[in-house]
Amino acid sequence: MATSASQSPSSPRPATSADVAKRAGVSRATVSYILNDKPGHTFTPETRAAVLQAAHDLAYQPNIAARSLVGGAGPIVMVMSHLPHNEMTSAAVATMSREFASRGVLTTVLQVSSELDSSVEAITALNPRAAILAFPAAGELGDRIRQAGVEVIGFTQEDGEFSTSRIQVTTLADRGHTRLAFADVVDSGSFGVLPRRAEFAEACTERGLDGSLAAEFARDGVGAADIIAGWHRDGVTAVCAYNDEIALAVLFGIREAGLSCPGDIAVIGCDDIPAAAVAYPPLTTVGFDVDGGSSWIASEVLHRLGLAAEPEPPAGAVFTIVERASA
Repeated sequence: MATSASQSPSSPRPATSADVAKRAGVSRATVSYILNDKPGHTFTPETRAAVLQAAHDLAYQPNIAARSLVGGAGPIVMVMSHLPHNEMTSAAVATMSREFASRGVLTTVLQVSSELDSSVEAITALNPRAAILAFPAAGELGDRIRQAGVEVIGFTQEDGEFSTSRIQVTTLADRGHTRLAFADVVDSGSFGVLPRRAEFAEACTERGLDGSLAAEFARDGVGAADIIAGWHRDGVTAVCAYNDEIALAVLFGIREAGLSCPGDIAVIGCDDIPAAAVAYPPLTTVGFDVDGGSSWIASEVLHRLGLAAEPEPPAGAVFTIVERASA
């Protein structure tokens, strides 16, 4: 009788908990306790590391739904701000979700509103294993979630390597610009937003520059020309934009004000969306290593939750300048 492709002897069968136990030299019960993070059981760091490494080596994938419900724990919740998101954000979330799923952990994405109480209620109602905040975990929302007993993980880091605004400022200052301005997104003052404006001001101070000049831009460019004309009169020669969509509005404002880019005002965006390459002029921006960076973040989250060994740091820079013609 013919054998189907899925039953072919050459097709490797999925690893089982017994395989993990054999490779790690422990019992199946120990594997279950460690991988499911069951409370009330203590293991040596060496035993835990051996089980996690064996599961990783064998690409062991337990039942996702069953594992996420162990001990009443819900999914990992990736909490996004109420502001619009772009292709880069979507790709990063998809990569992280796949990484979590490969370890048998359910995830869900929740876009919170600017109303604090309803956002806390929405997050805690999911009984999450942890909440990943795509903005400062030290803010009021993070504090409220922690008070509700939820572990909060944030990845906005003070280190310059992870501050896109600092990368923008450093790039422009190194090219001789001494009067910079920050183009923010409308409604950026609400909680749940990456503090790129604050990081911009701090980075300017570090370089001995005035970082106080900032304004909010509508993504459709309404009012952009007036802002740009005022900045030009104030001696601004370069703009750091909150993201590429805002940078496109800045480029529109420069043209509408009768100025040139980068001749009169240079612009650097953030995220490297596809439209950045076909802007006029093509937009210089800060790009994110979606595959490598997102996978590392997911692995770091799993490690913090005791579900994986500590990951190796990314081989290259997570954020890099994508050189084009606008700066």
